[in-house]
Amino acid sequence: MKNYVIYLLIIIITTLGCSSNKTTLKEQKWKETEAKLKEVRCSRDRLIANDELKRGNVIAYFDDIEANLFTEYQYYLFKKYNIICRADDVHYFECQKSIMDSVIFMKYGRDFYSRIKSEITSFFNNRNDNYTPEGYYFTRGSSNYLGGLDSLYSYVDKMLPNVNECNIDTVFIRDAEVLLYVDTTGYIKDAVMKKRICKDMDEKIVKAFKSLPGRFDIRIIGNKKHPVIEEVYLKW
Repeated sequence: MKNYVIYLLIIIITTLGCSSNKTTLKEQKWKETEAKLKEVRCSRDRLIANDELKRGNVIAYFDDIEANLFTEYQYYLFKKYNIICRADDVHYFECQKSIMDSVIFMKYGRDFYSRIKSEITSFFNNRNDNYTPEGYYFTRGSSNYLGGLDSLYSYVDKMLPNVNECNIDTVFIRDAEVLLYVDTTGYIKDAVMKKRICKDMDEKIVKAFKSLPGRFDIRIIGNKKHPVIEEVYLKW
């Protein structure tokens, strides 16, 4: 009887050991697969980051910006450093971020991220909500175009050539961001490329927006008209 019990124990221990080994092998294979997928994504992301830099787009990735401060970060980083601000999943974009950060650190120092918060707080001290120091009201998405978004994009599409005519390869980059400075009459005073595609294409985009026939709705507070900065996104 004693031998029988010992035999059963040996079988149970062996079975548990095999099961444990199978679990370990599955976990190991999953980790290997995960690492390969990450490297594939990283390889593509490195190409994207280098492509952006080739076009003059430097991007800083943040994961700790409070929602009510995002406008300030966007405005300040582009105004002072000519850097595009992104509040994205830093872990997912870590390969793009590593390349962008190497450029940022080389030019502005490794303490760049740690000092930005205090710089922005100081820069926007005693300001009114959503206003730049120059008095512009900052909006996103061109929802204030009186002709409607459809008519705005329809007009711009007619004015622009196909993005494939760009003199830089467009395998990855097929989008642009434009800042429209709208005066108190509702018309565009200036258009500035924030996220660029290529020199020739950028010039045509700016020209197209400056020739927009319609007006924008103006921000009125206390019976006073305020100029507006509209941020417009283009994607092909």
